[in-house]
Amino acid sequence: MAASSRAQVLRLYRALLRESQRFTAYGYRTYAIRKIRDAFRENKHLKDSEEIQTLVNKARTNLEIIHRQAQFEKECSYWRKVLRHVVATVKLVSSLGLPVRRHKSLSNQKGYHWSTLFNPETCY
Repeated sequence: MAASSRAQVLRLYRALLRESQRFTAYGYRTYAIRKIRDAFRENKHLKDSEEIQTLVNKARTNLEIIHRQAQFEKECSYWRKVLRHVVATVKLVSSLGLPVRRHKSLSNQKGYHWSTLFNPETCY
């Protein structure tokens, strides 16, 4: 393997491991790291440059998949927190016997409207 090809493969290996660390779920994270390490160890003695390039391209594709999945997991986590906040707010307001209104136009009625109870930007 040429020195530049070796450096490229090592950069890709480190990028895959780094990106896999972004998984918040322990099971996904450990599975991805184990699979990456096993695949690179299994193929570390390859000499055929065409086969190496094929595996490098496959690894790049997998890096993009891992990146998207980690980003998706992060967004899901955020929206779960938002939903928990909304549910807790509704439970609190309803336990106090206050109505929750959807529109500010009913301002002469007692109760809270959503804009005063909940703002996702300031929530988390």
